[in-house]
Amino acid sequence: MRLRMAQDLLSTTPLPVKEVAAEVGYRYVGNFVRDFHKVYGLTPCAFRAESEDARGEDPREDPQPARLSDAPAPGQLAPEGVDDRNC
Repeated sequence: MRLRMAQDLLSTTPLPVKEVAAEVGYRYVGNFVRDFHKVYGLTPCAFRAESEDARGEDPREDPQPARLSDAPAPGQLAPEGVDDRNC
């Protein structure tokens, strides 16, 4: 239920991931990113980018955008350098 609400927020609002995590009841953004990835197979940033692409919108400017190839496999931690807290 919380992750479904997060999915909606990520695809319909510009809230940063850490704010989405807090909004759906996560105290620690790392736990949110891990759980989201485990359920959906994408990091929250990658999910948002795919949502924007599907709607035909320009992705938000991000100095280090997450690429789908950077997303960790289910059960793995995000690789170093992939920071979903601020996208």
